[in-house]
Amino acid sequence: MEIVLCPQCEMKVVPKSGICPSCQCDLKRIKDVSVNTESSGTDDPSKTHAKMPGKKVSPLGKKMCRTCIVSGLLAILLPVMIVMGQLGLSLAEFVSKGFFWLSVITGLIALVPVTLSPRSVVYRLFCVVTMGIACLSAGLVVNAIGQSKASLHYSMNKNNTKQILLAVHNYYDQYQHLPTDILNESDEPVLSWRVALLPFLGQESLYREFQLNEPWDSETNQKMIFKMPKMYSSAGTTLPTGETLYHRLIGTGTAFFDSTTRLKFTDIPSTSSTVYVVETLGSQAQPWSMPGGVTLDELARSVEEKQGDDKHEYLTGMLDGTVLRRTLEDIRNALSR
Repeated sequence: MEIVLCPQCEMKVVPKSGICPSCQCDLKRIKDVSVNTESSGTDDPSKTHAKMPGKKVSPLGKKMCRTCIVSGLLAILLPVMIVMGQLGLSLAEFVSKGFFWLSVITGLIALVPVTLSPRSVVYRLFCVVTMGIACLSAGLVVNAIGQSKASLHYSMNKNNTKQILLAVHNYYDQYQHLPTDILNESDEPVLSWRVALLPFLGQESLYREFQLNEPWDSETNQKMIFKMPKMYSSAGTTLPTGETLYHRLIGTGTAFFDSTTRLKFTDIPSTSSTVYVVETLGSQAQPWSMPGGVTLDELARSVEEKQGDDKHEYLTGMLDGTVLRRTLEDIRNALSR
């Protein structure tokens, strides 16, 4: 009876089947390694080894090798993401600073599966471990991207608030009082203080398009709602076109009793503790040209609507030009000084 040795798993098999039952190797291509057991009666391992061709990696082994390389690539992100978090790097900084070391370590990891046999226990263990780490790394990458977006949105909104505060100070230098809502001939508020700041935000042409004696929702002024400047928009939020979250803080307990009182800096006890503008929650969005402001009680109600999240931090612009993140309690404490 003729017997052949499978070059992949070295198992003795009968070639009639044409396929190795162990590794599914094609036996028709390896007739030169056959051994006639009827003529010899015994097997000579040394002779058999001499006739065997070089080992070939099976298609399954090649797929495992490629999978291992890819998973190894993802696996190295784990320590890199940890380091990124410790250093407080943004996603852009992480990509630029980590690309070189990413390439080097990937090359080293890719060598590991190539030097191991696809049937090796070490190889299989390596595949399992790297795939597991790759899944964890993928989760960390998604989390880092989310944090990076939140950080970017905060930076954009903080910059908007600083531009508003700078415009407030430039307005004061020209008119010698802090901005208020625009009043008509009957001293009734018709347009928001945000409209009054337009010439100091580089939007003088838009300012001229408003009818300053007409209400914000008049036929002419209503068209201006859709032309809201970008510094009144909040990054990371989805609001109807022309609505803003930036409000003046007015009412009892604040420096501004209403949105029409004209105050000077000398009327303010402490500019560092006086909140002029606050970025509120989405429930308090309103058309940007609409006059008015937001009170502490309204802020409190919006916090309650957010299922009691009293730790929500508002982006607040102080009259001294600083921009801070503060909870409602922090705002109250600052105003009581």
